[in-house]
Amino acid sequence: MVLGEHNRAVEEGTEKTIDVDEIIIHERYNRSITDSDMALFHLTEDVQYTRSIKPICLPRDDVTDNMMCITAGWGHTLCESALTVSL
Repeated sequence: MVLGEHNRAVEEGTEKTIDVDEIIIHERYNRSITDSDMALFHLTEDVQYTRSIKPICLPRDDVTDNMMCITAGWGHTLCESALTVSL
């Protein structure tokens, strides 16, 4: 797992690589329609926070159906699109 990455095409000096020893995929994940496309990663060491490495923000209230949510990450942003390089 690479933490602190902003632009995958450039070595910026903010990156920290930590091994993953367990991946828990959402029980309702469906690759063909990408529903519940999320997972938890257990890292082999504690994360040291920096200006580029910070914890995610989780909602304070329950998330309900049809609620507007915002996510961040690399991947396909449109069907059949190329992977993004810069976050």
